[in-house]
Amino acid sequence: MNQNNYKYITNQIFPHGGGTRVGLLVNAIIFSKLEKKEFVLTPFSYETEKKEFDSNPITKTFDYISYCKQWDKILNLNVKKIYEILKEENSLVLHLCHPSLTNEPAVGFYVNDKIREFRNEIKNKYFILSPKKEKNDTLSVCVHIRRDDAIYFSHRFIPNEYYVKMIELITNILETNKINFNIKIYTQRLGYSNIGLEKYDTYFDDQTIDTDVWNEIINSDIIVGSNSAFSTSAGMFTDGIYIHPQQYGQLLVSDWLYGCSINSDILQKKVLQKYD
Repeated sequence: MNQNNYKYITNQIFPHGGGTRVGLLVNAIIFSKLEKKEFVLTPFSYETEKKEFDSNPITKTFDYISYCKQWDKILNLNVKKIYEILKEENSLVLHLCHPSLTNEPAVGFYVNDKIREFRNEIKNKYFILSPKKEKNDTLSVCVHIRRDDAIYFSHRFIPNEYYVKMIELITNILETNKINFNIKIYTQRLGYSNIGLEKYDTYFDDQTIDTDVWNEIINSDIIVGSNSAFSTSAGMFTDGIYIHPQQYGQLLVSDWLYGCSINSDILQKKVLQKYD
């Protein structure tokens, strides 16, 4: 579709987890802003009766419709919805998956950096992110460890040793600078081993609600993310420090830190800039 032939941009129906769908939703919001077109929301639960949601090996394993409705609760109801578009204007709607007119993968870090630029506007206009972060004397450190299906996909799996190293790096800096902190680990029970992480508070997916955890991560002071859209999408909205394990493609965001290249000096400088 030529960019002059559409009037609206919406997020494409996509049968995946909440993190991926949030990421694609925000891509659509940002792209609409860059293109100066009107954004309309396709709720996550919209058309979830479609067969592809039952055929997807991830989404067919649980009550996906209820899961989508759970995520819809954090969307601002004042945003125009896709079903409010008149039938005669349906052809003027671009259903965007990735931030390009051809629906190809994200181009470089441009769009994600724009997400960071607009994060406060997005949080206030499009999402109801609650509870809001409250200032206190104890820094919160959230660690997201992707397990479950990640144990079968090497590109998603990050070993415990990485998280042990990141936590030690963070705690050494915070302790040296006499900064109080607490650490929480969020993970899936299936496939998880606590080797090296035994002393930290751990919260499993069968004990928590995804949207509550997502908000908790966003409101943290330091996030140690995983190769998962769940924590990566939270990293887009956080006002804290986000550390992603890898550094490539659409993950190149100017104010993020990366576990593959981070060191004590880099992290300490960032921490003291924000929290000294």
